[in-house]
Amino acid sequence: MEGIREKKTVRKPANKKRNGLRKRLYNWSKKWHKYLGLFLAGFIIYTGFSGILLNHPSEIAGWSVHKSWVPERYHPYNWNRSALIKAVYNPKNESSLLVAGKQGVWRSDDGGFTFRPDMAGAFPESRYLRKTNDLLIHNQTAFAGTFGGLFSKKLSETDWKEIPLGDKKEDVKAVLETPNGLIAISKNGAFRKKASGEFEQVILPRPDKNSMSLIDFTFALHSGWLWGLPGRIVFDIVGLATVFLSVSAIYIFIFRKKKKNKATKKRMAFFVKYHNSIGFWLCGFILITSITGAFMRPPLLAALANGKAPSILLPSYFEENPWYHTIRNACYDTETDRIIIDTSEGLWAGKSDLKSDFTPLDWSVNIFPMGCTVLRPEGDGHFLVGSFYGLYNYKEGDDYATDALTGEKVKPYAGIQRPGRFITTGYFQTTGGTRYVSTHGQGLLPIDRPQNMNAFMMPKTMAGDYRMPLWNYMFELHNARLLNDIFGKWTILVIPLAGIILTLISLTGIFEYCYRKYRFFRK
Repeated sequence: MEGIREKKTVRKPANKKRNGLRKRLYNWSKKWHKYLGLFLAGFIIYTGFSGILLNHPSEIAGWSVHKSWVPERYHPYNWNRSALIKAVYNPKNESSLLVAGKQGVWRSDDGGFTFRPDMAGAFPESRYLRKTNDLLIHNQTAFAGTFGGLFSKKLSETDWKEIPLGDKKEDVKAVLETPNGLIAISKNGAFRKKASGEFEQVILPRPDKNSMSLIDFTFALHSGWLWGLPGRIVFDIVGLATVFLSVSAIYIFIFRKKKKNKATKKRMAFFVKYHNSIGFWLCGFILITSITGAFMRPPLLAALANGKAPSILLPSYFEENPWYHTIRNACYDTETDRIIIDTSEGLWAGKSDLKSDFTPLDWSVNIFPMGCTVLRPEGDGHFLVGSFYGLYNYKEGDDYATDALTGEKVKPYAGIQRPGRFITTGYFQTTGGTRYVSTHGQGLLPIDRPQNMNAFMMPKTMAGDYRMPLWNYMFELHNARLLNDIFGKWTILVIPLAGIILTLISLTGIFEYCYRKYRFFRK
């Protein structure tokens, strides 16, 4: 009919409700990506730079930090913080001894009442490489296993000489005296002394490697060393990218609403463009870094305990050397002619001739995830086993270990526990029979009443000349322990929370970018 207009029906999109949800999610992501990113920007910048430096210990080994920049709790006191982990005596002169630890090798010629540095000749000048893991005196020759390799010297001489161990510097964990000659155990394998005096690499036979500790795998994934140098370089680039993303975020936030000249507009366009593109294309790597980082400190670290990463995830060079980057300590047991090795995969043992396979040991003794700091046969099937849980006397075959300091019988823990009261870092016994335990916090403690209370006083020059290796300084900064004066008891949560927040920043950034860039995200 005339005058009557046909009413048009407007179809409502079927997905309008879904579009509204995505819009709200976009607005939420935009807000949280911005404010969480700004909140964490400073942290991301310093962890990005420190992570890159940590990835290249050899390149920064010669650098150290003056003690005025290091919190006082890190300064050596009473041989603490692994300044003294082992002492060996001259068999022909009981008044002459060498002690070693993270401050290198020191010598006493009066039975332990005074000490002086003994690091002349080829011994590393680097504060990082001079850190000493083991000492042995054999035929009036001292051998020192350090972060920078293997060194030796005649006790009658002053200068150390470096003993080459292949093409690369090896982190030597132990030097063992066996019926088959001297054997140096490094982080990656073993080297045996030949008649010529040189050391040659030898194979530690074992069954095929079908897995890797999940803790080791997570740490290796976080830094990229799982794929060797190429992997570390890739994650260096990721570290630089996170620094750029944080710096650009700060710039965009400050200058977005300010009046801009031509140069400022150009910089703003540059930062916006590359903040978006770099963040999007590297988001997968950033997520790997953030998620693995969150699990590298308690309490989330406990979730990785006893976990295994299957061999299919491991690069081929783990097949060539299944011990690569796993060995932490070793000892030789004369009663059974076995070399016992502490690794990130547990304890292993094999004959000293190295002809038969090393096999896993099922010992009922608690070892902190960082490994054994003391592994010493005591005879009659007994072993001293020390770690950050404490010092234990374990008899092979028992289902418990005895605390060497309290006498308490301790059965295996169900999972990862907090470090013990006496975080054990070393142990030795004097020629007079006095036993000492070295602890991380309290320093050197006598287990027995010492014959003279003035023995083994830490030299003042060690504290006065103290410098922290740059690598260790970056490590303490990277895992936030250096911030303990700020956060106190909550410091332990800084890294897990930062990892979770960085994961949220990455996910919200990805969604925000895709919502703007790709139309199907808005449909």
